[in-house]
Amino acid sequence: MTALVSYKSADGIAIVIIDNPPMNVLSQQVQKKLKETVTALEKDDDIVCVVLTTPGDKVFIAGADIKEFPNMIDNPNMREDVMAMHDVLGSLEDMTKPTIIVLDGLTLGGGCELALAFDIRIAEEHTQIGLPEVNLGIFPGGGGTQRLPRLVGSAKAKEMMFTGEPVSSSEAEKIGLVNKVVSTVKD
Repeated sequence: MTALVSYKSADGIAIVIIDNPPMNVLSQQVQKKLKETVTALEKDDDIVCVVLTTPGDKVFIAGADIKEFPNMIDNPNMREDVMAMHDVLGSLEDMTKPTIIVLDGLTLGGGCELALAFDIRIAEEHTQIGLPEVNLGIFPGGGGTQRLPRLVGSAKAKEMMFTGEPVSSSEAEKIGLVNKVVSTVKD
């Protein structure tokens, strides 16, 4: 079994890989492992840049693990669970080292919110990015409601959050959601 979150490093660059097939959901376990990895990389003086991606090419991250939702709703610790996600994304956003994320497929919900915490976002051409939570009757809970408007402006952010419609990578580049679109990075 592969690790949910792993990294390798060379020449000062850490490549972090989230591998939680089939949809790479951001389960609580993935969030915990990502936080541990970010903390270790922040302390590692040999690392000067952090890049995050996945091993796939169809789904980057499809969002939170909806199988965990029923346990969260009636859980008196729900606030702590939500704040744990904020803690992970905040630690990424606050890293003292440059962070780059490579979106290599569907980037939805928590995947989009994860991407928003990075300094530079690169998307492969086939990538779709969005916050479809509204279609489940919930709103983005990982800080996307704050980070998205800062990148794309209030009107576009509201459109994305209210409709739940994803944007293509080319549209994302046009509105400033991603810095660059590439054909592929895995070659």
